[in-house]
Amino acid sequence: MHLVAATATWGLNRRFTFGPGGAEQWQHQWARYVIVNAVGAGINYGTYAACVWSFALVRQYLILGVAVGSIAALVFNFTASRHLVFRER
Repeated sequence: MHLVAATATWGLNRRFTFGPGGAEQWQHQWARYVIVNAVGAGINYGTYAACVWSFALVRQYLILGVAVGSIAALVFNFTASRHLVFRER
């Protein structure tokens, strides 16, 4: 199911957000997209875990850790997608 979701968001980003990028084969672009988003998932969880471990307020209101992790991953995924995945050659 995760690959279906990744493929759908890759297609939507390719069509509406970033454009098709360079003239490379789409399979290479898709693979980079999956890798970038896997790293983003790690950043999301790592940031959440660090916030929970570090701050009593976040331990009391876990949604704060979720929000901080989500924002960190969003910034990473967008920037990496723009510069590494959908770049012009």
